[in-house]
Amino acid sequence: MVQFWSLLTQPSLVRRLVLAQLALVAVIWLAVLTYLVYESSHDEAVFDFKRRAEMVLATTQALPATPEHADMVREALAKIDSFQRSELGDPDNASMRLTMSVFRAGELVYVTPGEPGPLVAPSLGKLSKVVANGRKWLVYSQSRRSNAGGPQDVQVNFVTPGDTPAVIVSLGNNGVLLLPLLVSLPFLILPAWISIRLALRPWRALRDEIAARDPLDLSSLKFVPKHRELKPLVASMNHWLFRLRGTLEAERSFIADAAHELRTPIAAMRVNVEALQIQTHSPLGSGSPRAQELLSGMLRSADRAARLVAQLLSLMRSESQVTRAAPELLVLDELAQDRLALLSQVAESRCVELSLQSVPSLRLRAERERFISMLDNLIDNAIKYSPARGVVQVCIEQQGEQACVIVQDQGPGIPPIWHERAFDRFFRAPDQSQSGSGLGLAIVKSVVDHLGGRIVLSGRQDGESGLCVKVWLPLQS
Repeated sequence: MVQFWSLLTQPSLVRRLVLAQLALVAVIWLAVLTYLVYESSHDEAVFDFKRRAEMVLATTQALPATPEHADMVREALAKIDSFQRSELGDPDNASMRLTMSVFRAGELVYVTPGEPGPLVAPSLGKLSKVVANGRKWLVYSQSRRSNAGGPQDVQVNFVTPGDTPAVIVSLGNNGVLLLPLLVSLPFLILPAWISIRLALRPWRALRDEIAARDPLDLSSLKFVPKHRELKPLVASMNHWLFRLRGTLEAERSFIADAAHELRTPIAAMRVNVEALQIQTHSPLGSGSPRAQELLSGMLRSADRAARLVAQLLSLMRSESQVTRAAPELLVLDELAQDRLALLSQVAESRCVELSLQSVPSLRLRAERERFISMLDNLIDNAIKYSPARGVVQVCIEQQGEQACVIVQDQGPGIPPIWHERAFDRFFRAPDQSQSGSGLGLAIVKSVVDHLGGRIVLSGRQDGESGLCVKVWLPLQS
């Protein structure tokens, strides 16, 4: 119920357009109402009154004028009056109906019971406004004179409400106002909704293409709009993608060039430091323990700089559109064993044990170098943050149609508040004891996005301290 209510309250262009169409119908209805009120209050209604007057006048002159036939005349006129009131107004509401009065030879023959009584227009054959009993009335009077020796003179007067509210109420009671609106609206909403949905199909095609694009795909949209409203939008988006593509390529080129340029001086510095360290160890050297400590620190700094340069190059390769290799069919357990064997020396130097549990023969189609970069960064980060005699557990299992790669360490972990930001470049959670560049998880996230998977950080599954990284990737069927 809550979801349905949120769907109704959420802004929607389709609903907005449907409401616009309904508003247009309401405006047209209001215009028709205005016309009907105007017509019923002006000379355009004279023709109808004239036609009715001729009928009443002819009937009255045809009836006997003797006193003994007076009741018969009144009964005939009452039937005509009742028919007219039922046709044009509310017969039970004296203030909102068509009434009439008939005079013969100047004497009142018949008048509709109730308000407003016998009213006579100042001019014959014209619709006139007359005030009686504190209200405005429209009165139409018509007479027929007798020929010499013929029937007596007869005059008929028709009276209708003359104030606008009464006219509107009268029309409403007749069903002239609301009935067409109530009948048409239910049949208009569904066709309006369907027509708008069909008209918005190009918008949905554009939306579907954008939703299906790879996050790293910044090429121009393939959607070619035919409609005038969509052309500026698609052109603006393509221009924005072009500028963004150029900016990112310039950034990648700068970082890659800088990293390449830094590799040579860092390597030369390391060689010189190692040579100096060897010389201080020789019998002819005069190195002190303090000098050895400084040289060891320089070597560690050179190693960290070399690692940062390698990670920068790896990040640029993982995001590059140009250097993508053809995907291969990878056997995950065999590949994980190879990577753990290569990283075992790093783990031994830090007194960390590596453990692997894997479902055999899980296959994944991906670019080999990108997948290796992802796996190496996960394991290398776990080794770096694990304490001495700690264990890094690598588990590869199948969950439905996906492979799940789980890497757990026994380090300090990352507080849950920083889990989302941990994938940002150069971000490091506060109070980290180990040095680092903050690029490892950014590289992993880039590869996972490219492979169409997802990655989640959490605490260890056994509840102990440490970080658990889970990566889901689609398997090759």
